Amino acid sequence: MSNTPAPIKQLTAAEIIALKRDDNSLSDAIIDQLVQGITELSFSDAQVGALAMAGQASAHGGGWG
Repeated sequence: MSNTPAPIKQLTAAEIIALKRDDNSLSDAIIDQLVQGITELSFSDAQVGALAMAGQASAHGGGWG
């Protein structure tokens, strides 16, 4: 039996936005996916803007972490 951890599910931009909109904390793995999506241009400008607004809204109750 292997001790290799199970792969992390790749989330869509919409799923990450919904997590922040609903005031959930983002794990390091999800933040890595977010950075990858932005730098590889797989997230649209509108999605990045929506994520920024979702993060700003949740910052009043707990921030980005």
